[in-house]
Amino acid sequence: MISIAESHRGRLGCSEIAAALGASPWKTPYRLWEEKTGRVEPEDLSGDLKIELGNRLEPIVAELYTEKTGLAVAPEDEEFSARLGSTGPGGVGLVGHIDRRVLTGSTERRGLEIKTSLGRFLSHEWGEEGTDQIPPHYIAQCLGYLRLTGWEAWDVAALLSGPEIRIYRIMPDAELFGAIEEGVLRFWRHVETDEPPDCITLADAARRWPHSTGETLAANAALELEVENLRRVRGEIARLEREAETCELMIKSGIGPHAALEGPDGRRLCTWAEETRKRLDGKALALAHPAIAARFTIEETRRTFRLKDRK
Repeated sequence: MISIAESHRGRLGCSEIAAALGASPWKTPYRLWEEKTGRVEPEDLSGDLKIELGNRLEPIVAELYTEKTGLAVAPEDEEFSARLGSTGPGGVGLVGHIDRRVLTGSTERRGLEIKTSLGRFLSHEWGEEGTDQIPPHYIAQCLGYLRLTGWEAWDVAALLSGPEIRIYRIMPDAELFGAIEEGVLRFWRHVETDEPPDCITLADAARRWPHSTGETLAANAALELEVENLRRVRGEIARLEREAETCELMIKSGIGPHAALEGPDGRRLCTWAEETRKRLDGKALALAHPAIAARFTIEETRRTFRLKDRK
């Protein structure tokens, strides 16, 4: 049986739209390009606890959606697909596997996407229930499903920290999807021409240029300006770090031997408690058992960036 990841190798899944647009919090266009051009295998998320919890909680969230709305849902096994752009070079196959079909009891066709976002600091990404105020990468995914199915609406049932269930509604938006389609086709041209998209993270740059030629490049005006900007920013960071250390010292001097500090309302402001951790003493191991230490020592070569001082 072909996995979903393998079936998406020559096509783009709706869940990958945000990555193609540079709007995904998990994957950049460059990393997606590497996968689609066969340079790397798609990331194996089988051991990711968040993914595993999401999969196990999906039927429970679907039941909670039914209890809250009174609408039954049914799993949907069909793979939906469509061609974006031309049928030749410059076009891309879009594919989607949806979570549930909503049984509305009317002629309206509606889908359901189920999300779990249980991090304490993630709930602010979700707006008021009943709106379409959900994280942009999920909006792109649902608009992809609407484009593939031609259905009238897409509900999103989100299990958030609290815990609480919020239900959102995404409606078709031809203008917005037109912009999404344009961005997706722009990304896919990189796949077809085997020309990488721009790097948008330091990790991208490290992956694209893992080795140096050993040669020196003459800086143009733009790069020279960025070097000066980096010096300025790092200087500001260093100043703020010194300021933070002064604040921390004053707080710790006030706490003294106590484990925590709380405000007048009893709310805990900070802690300075003891923690016990175990770590491997590599130097001691090398002295006591050099042969064993050598067996488990690996050598890595990586590029190191250093900003040179002005002379």
